[in-house]
Parts: sequence; C-alpha cells; structure tokens
Amino acid sequence: MIGRLRKVLYEGGITELFQAVLEETGYVEELKKEGTDEAQARIENIDELMNKIVEYEEGTEVPSLSELLEEIALVADIDGLDSENEKVVLMTLHSAKGLEFPYVF
Repeated sequence: MIGRLRKVLYEGGITELFQAVLEETGYVEELKKEGTDEAQARIENIDELMNKIVEYEEGTEVPSLSELLEEIALVADIDGLDSENEKVVLMTLHSAKGLEFPYVF
C-alpha cells in the first residue's frame, strides 16, 4: 500500500495522495456508517484538511508533503492571539515547542 501511495504522490500530488489514502482506508465510509455527531465532526475535519491541502498546493510553487505537514503542525490557536495584549497564555509544552516565546514555564 505504501508503494502505491508513494507512486500517487509522485505522479499526482498531495491532493491525490490524500484522496487515495481516504479511499484505500475506507475511513470516511466507516465514519458515515457510525452516524454519530462525533463521526460527523471528524468528517468535517477531514474536509477542512482537504481544503487546506488544495489551498497549499495552489499557493506554492513547488509543493512538498513534508513542508505542508510542518505548516499544519505549527498552526495553532496561539497564532490568532493579539501580541499587543498583555495576557498569560496557557498551553501545553508540546504546543509551545518550536514557537518563539520569551518565557515558557
């Protein structure tokens, strides 16, 4: 499966890879069968990730899977905070990793 998916990535791109992973695993179909609110929320998250992938590929001259994953991993709620406002921000150390903060306790 990894070999097939790697070929999809090299021949088609990241969007095609994501679609192939969803098809091969049957994950969305299983979520639909589950029929719960939590399953629906997961499907919506998958749709949002697909939109992010398409947006990334369209806006990047030479898209790469590793660059996309780095970008997605660094996006967090903290990115939307107003830096002019003096507040204490609570987050896990894991979330703070790689971000530039003058102090982390």
